[in-house]
Amino acid sequence: MGRRAAISAALALLLALALIPWVARAESQAQRVVPSAMTVKLTRGDVKQLTAQVLPQTALQAVVWRSNKSSVASVTPEGLVTGRKVGSALLTVASVQNPAITATVRVKVVKGATPTKVVLGDGRDMLAVGESLTLSPTVKPANASQMVTYFTSDQEVALVSEAGVLTGQAPGKVSITVRSQVKPAIRATRTFTVYDPLVPYALTIAEDSGYLTLGQRRTLAYTLEPSTALGGVTWHSSAPSVVSVSPEGEICALASGRAQITCRARNGDVEDQLTVVVISGQRTTQVPLRTTAKTASAVSANLAAIDAVLESAEDQLNALAATGQMSSTELAKRKAILNGAFAMYRFPWYTASRVPYWTSDYKGKKDFMPDRVYYGMPYIQHGSGNNRVNRRFTAQKAVNQGYYEKAEGQLYRMTKKRMSSMYVGNDCSAFVCMATFPANGISVNSSVCFQITRDMLSSSTFKKLSGYEQLRPGDLLVKNGHTVMFLYYTNAQHTRMMIIEQGGGNLTTDIHNTVTCSVVNRSSYEGKYKPLRASFLAKLG
Repeated sequence: MGRRAAISAALALLLALALIPWVARAESQAQRVVPSAMTVKLTRGDVKQLTAQVLPQTALQAVVWRSNKSSVASVTPEGLVTGRKVGSALLTVASVQNPAITATVRVKVVKGATPTKVVLGDGRDMLAVGESLTLSPTVKPANASQMVTYFTSDQEVALVSEAGVLTGQAPGKVSITVRSQVKPAIRATRTFTVYDPLVPYALTIAEDSGYLTLGQRRTLAYTLEPSTALGGVTWHSSAPSVVSVSPEGEICALASGRAQITCRARNGDVEDQLTVVVISGQRTTQVPLRTTAKTASAVSANLAAIDAVLESAEDQLNALAATGQMSSTELAKRKAILNGAFAMYRFPWYTASRVPYWTSDYKGKKDFMPDRVYYGMPYIQHGSGNNRVNRRFTAQKAVNQGYYEKAEGQLYRMTKKRMSSMYVGNDCSAFVCMATFPANGISVNSSVCFQITRDMLSSSTFKKLSGYEQLRPGDLLVKNGHTVMFLYYTNAQHTRMMIIEQGGGNLTTDIHNTVTCSVVNRSSYEGKYKPLRASFLAKLG
């Protein structure tokens, strides 16, 4: 025998040996069927998967199941049995190889608890045309029948099978109701939206900052839902001379003002809008008056000047946010601080008769007179026994408790009501604290809002800044005995600052201690006043 013939013979022998077990198995005949359980107890509506083994193990393992009472317990050919109604049934499992080889399983279906609730769950409520999802309702209590019936409000939008398979047919909304078969009054309904996968149903501009500085450019991003939608978008600016927008969504700040940018889907009736504010960088240096005549025009003009200072301070905050130097959370909290301070400042009031200043040290020169309008509550340092109860008031709190009342136009009138025989007002430290801490959710009546300057310099509620260049609108400058709130620098060299404070002034230039804004030299404060930042703001930076 040649070498090639020897190799061929060896291979044939190996193949024959490999086929011996297969031949043996193929020749094995089913002799017995053993179910996974001989008896099964089901609550009506319960489902249980049964299995069976054919012996010997070398026989074909395929079996088929059937029920003698499908109305009591139905079973699929694969052995999934469902309790339908109270009663007993006999299941038969037979070998496919030899149908004469069978076994039986007794099934008892019991009533179970009375259904009290159907829960559909919080799964997704959108599906595409042609897409299917399976509903998985739960009937409570757990030992109640889980058998339910499904209903669709619109078969043209979505179909639902007996097994709870929901299939989208056409775009639209559809309500699917699930009812307990045992107690049909127990039901639950959920609304689904069927969408065309090629047509968007939602559009979102992916942008959290609507601010630009002059000349700044930024490309806006957007998302379409579903992601399979076609057609792209168009862009439009309500004020193209202020903010232009390119077909690709690039915006450019051209002038001070604001514009509404609209992103609209070409395919589908969906859009989103973003208001963009262009920050000019201009800051007012006009200082509002501390007192004016009682004419409507004088009051309106001074309130407008106060608002201009607030707007400039907020503009500075917006610039920091627009250039990525401040988070949206810090921006919101600092704006709340400013608005708290200016709500106490933007409070024009008068008195019907002369009101003596809280101390006689100034020989009546700081008394409040009936022919003038004052802005911000009067300064007061302490009450009877130095208990400081009189200086724990925001303007709104003072009005709510009857110390001031609404008068003509935009004015308020100081009433005759007194606390500790004196008027209520504020002092410098309470003024800034009651503006600061409510911005972080703290009550204006909390003791932290009534700290004095000595406390502020040592309290953990404030953090010392390393220098004046770190100041942001809403930060404080504090020395033992006085404090002011920093608003913004009024020049590019950062040598002049706009501040807001309660009190201040002197007998020569300003004898009316209320609330005021001032443009001051940085050099007059640096080295004397410590720059402080509320700790909750410091954590954000």
